[in-house]
Amino acid sequence: MKILLALVGILMGAMFTCQSGVNSTLKTHLTHPAQAALLSFTTGTVILAVLCLGLWLQDRQPFFAGGVGQIPWWGWAGGFIGAFNVSFAVILAPRLGALLLALTLIAGQIMAAIVLEYYGALGYPKYPLTLNRVMGAALVLAGVALVLRK
Repeated sequence: MKILLALVGILMGAMFTCQSGVNSTLKTHLTHPAQAALLSFTTGTVILAVLCLGLWLQDRQPFFAGGVGQIPWWGWAGGFIGAFNVSFAVILAPRLGALLLALTLIAGQIMAAIVLEYYGALGYPKYPLTLNRVMGAALVLAGVALVLRK
């Protein structure tokens, strides 16, 4: 099961790279990267609204059942983070290219993951800082350095 989930993660990474290219192309027909990000988010919002409506029709539960009021303050940051990432990917994709953009995104994810898991922050389980984890992160950073050298 873990291998299947890892493959989904790889698919997500590939789709993010495709999304950056699609949104950068979208930006060439508009006047600002934020407009491309807005159109991208609008499409996603419509798709999610239809999905949520379908789920609501199936379950007939309150639309936001659970504890919306119990969400921690940082739980609301996902929309901001998504808007930031999509907006800057539109700017960075044509300047860095697909490979360097992907490597820098992965490097940032790995660096954040090491810190978040070390402290068990944002709902992640705690993991110790091991030599294997540090070396894995260093290899990704070495990949960024190699691609930067062309």
